[in-house]
Amino acid sequence: MAKFSFNGMDEIAASFDQLANITDEDKMSVIMPAAKLLLARQRDKIIELFTQRTGDLAKALTIQEKTGDDGAYAQIYLKGKHRGSSTGKRKGKRRSNGKYSGTNAEVGYILEYGSPRIAARHWMETANEEAEDDVISAQQAAWDELLTKKGF
Repeated sequence: MAKFSFNGMDEIAASFDQLANITDEDKMSVIMPAAKLLLARQRDKIIELFTQRTGDLAKALTIQEKTGDDGAYAQIYLKGKHRGSSTGKRKGKRRSNGKYSGTNAEVGYILEYGSPRIAARHWMETANEEAEDDVISAQQAAWDELLTKKGF
């Protein structure tokens, strides 16, 4: 099974006391500049690697701010239905009508990990690895700005 991990907040140097007192709004102010940078890099990688007639897949990438049990976080994902996907009959064979059938998320997954007929291209993994240093720098700059604003 494939695994994706990204160490962003953990690589930022700060005292435990400062980290313990950070609010969800403060977390978002540190996370969002880096998330926007990563989103742009992923879009660029999709456009670079794949023939885009409409650019719908690249446009479908979006950021969603969330707050969970562990605090605030940002989620980058592909949203919406994919225009070229059909969910009905296809050459006499019934296609799966699962929850993600015909969505941009399904297309992105297949392009990332491949299928029996499509080779894996690892567009997301490549974009994330190439953007890692810039994302950490953006988070560090936002963290420094936050600490300066808070008077640390």
